[in-house]
Parts: sequence; C-alpha cells; structure tokens
Amino acid sequence: MDKIYLLLFIIFSFIHPNDAVTSWLDEIFPILDSTTVEISFEYSMTSELNEKKDALKLIMTKGKSFRLESKHKIITAENYIWKIFDRRTNQLFIQDPDENFLKILKYWTDNDRIENMSIVELEKNNYRVNLIDDASSHYLVITFSQTESFPQTIKYYDDNITFRMTKINMRPYGKEINTLFNLDAPGAFILDLRKE
Repeated sequence: MDKIYLLLFIIFSFIHPNDAVTSWLDEIFPILDSTTVEISFEYSMTSELNEKKDALKLIMTKGKSFRLESKHKIITAENYIWKIFDRRTNQLFIQDPDENFLKILKYWTDNDRIENMSIVELEKNNYRVNLIDDASSHYLVITFSQTESFPQTIKYYDDNITFRMTKINMRPYGKEINTLFNLDAPGAFILDLRKE
C-alpha cells in the first residue's frame, strides 16, 4: 500500500496553476527530461492502527523501470521482472509485475484526469488538490516555503490515512544505470514467484 501513496504524491505534486508551482515546475522539468531521475524524501504515514516513518529514494527511467529504496527494502522493476529484497530477512523475491499497482499507475497518470482536478488555494503558499471530486475525503495539501520554489511538505489525506512527505529532493541520476537494477544480495534466500 505504501507504493500507492508514494505514487500519488509524486504524480500530484507536479501540478498546480500558481506562481509558486509554476516556478517549481520550471525548475524540475529539465530534471524530468533527463533519462533517469532520482527523487528522495522522508515520509510519515499515520492511520488508526499504525504509524510509520521512513526515508525513500526512487530512481525512475523513462521506460517502465524503477528502483525504490527504503531502510529495510529495495524494489527494482525492469521490463516485466520485479525484484524485492528485504534486508532484515536476507530474502530476495522475484515476481511478475504487480498488476494492481500498474492499473493504479495508469489511472493516476491519465493526463485528462490530472488536468481536470480541482485545485484550491487555502491560504498563501498552501493548496488543496482534490483527487476524486470536491466533496471527496481524498486530497493533497501542498505547502511551499516562503523562500524556496520546491514544496516544503505534501500531505495526502483520506478517510483513514494521513501520509506526509518532507525533505523532498529531485535531481538527474548521475550514476551508470547498467547496475541500477542489480541487487547485491550475497547468500540471500531467493524465491522465484513468477508465472512461467
């Protein structure tokens, strides 16, 4: 479920018709045009049952490939092979792509859908992005600092969960991508879950 919230934040943090957002987009578009992009941030997720904090680094290529790193896990997706390495258990899972995740990705990257979203200025440098409709309890609040064009925080709300991103950084990935999808897991227990 964390992957879904991460994806929502990344997609919807790139839209807003305000001067603060426009200058932010002017700053990040050259980065997004590069072949491979690295996005890092800290997040906290709070629900009635759980509270979680972590730092994430997402590296995305222009295709369908990505690498997502957290404190305990590394997930790589290259073509149609997904690998998940859990550092705590030294286990490597190889699997087919998560079809539900891909459907969500397609749904939330639909340009027409994004362009028609309602964006409301709550106060200076603070904006609400309604994800479904104006009456929905699913929305983002994006806060910009007074001095920087990059968002200071992005929060996602729904009926049960609050997801908050801070220390957001985006830049071109400056290393060789030929090793990006290799997982160095010597002695790991490998479980291949792919359908043949």
